[in-house]
Amino acid sequence: MFIQVLIFGLAAGLAALAGVGLVRRFDKQIRNQSVLLISFAAGLMLANAFWHLLPEAVGENSQWPMWLFGSLVFFICWSNRL
Repeated sequence: MFIQVLIFGLAAGLAALAGVGLVRRFDKQIRNQSVLLISFAAGLMLANAFWHLLPEAVGENSQWPMWLFGSLVFFICWSNRL
């Protein structure tokens, strides 16, 4: 168990170092695209929050297919106006 924690911890640390290396190497491109990257990160966090709330919402509401359909129609109509 301890070995697995150690291995995965080292792998996470190496992945973080690789990310730092990429940011340092492509600094100019990242500065130009920073608004896009921040917007993408914010969208991922919102999607993750909604995804984790979905099972509880489905369990408490028996009419969840109607809500899902209505939400999809609203999203499609709203996104076409942008």
